[in-house]
Order: sequence, then C-alpha cells, then structure tokens
Amino acid sequence: MGPFNFDVLQYRIATDIYGFLGRKGFKEVLRGYGEVSGERAPKEYERFLVTYCNLINWPYMYMFIDKEPWRKQVAEKYERVIMEVSEGA
Repeated sequence: MGPFNFDVLQYRIATDIYGFLGRKGFKEVLRGYGEVSGERAPKEYERFLVTYCNLINWPYMYMFIDKEPWRKQVAEKYERVIMEVSEGA
C-alpha cells in the first residue's frame, strides 16, 4: 500500500477516467472503489494524488505521438485535468 493507509491505485484508475468523463466520472470511480474495498482516501490528499497520477501517464503520451498520433488528444486530456486541479476547480 505504500506510505498511505489506502490503495493509491484507486486514484491511478480514477484519474484516467477524469480525463475522459470529467470530475463526475472520477468521483464515481472512487465511490465504487470505496464501496468494494472499504477504503476511502482522505480528501486532503486528493489534489496531490490526482496530479501525481496524471503526471505518470502524461509524458508517456507525448513520447509516443510520432508512432501513434492519437496520443496527442489523450495527452491534452491529462493536461486539462492537471490544470483544472491545480487551479482548485
């Protein structure tokens, strides 16, 4: 589980959803994960975890644009989430 008392993987999955379905989809993934696992991440970590998890995939999308141009759209979705979260939305 790492230094937190919950599985950070829930945020890793939920942040992918955030980019494609928005904040509502993100919240639903976390809610569903919490219901099944019995774990809920403290709200005070949310901004950090969303940023951290998005930063895992965002650079990879740009690395592969030459071979797979569709990844640029995905990278832009990660960027929008990072900007939204950093602005406190």
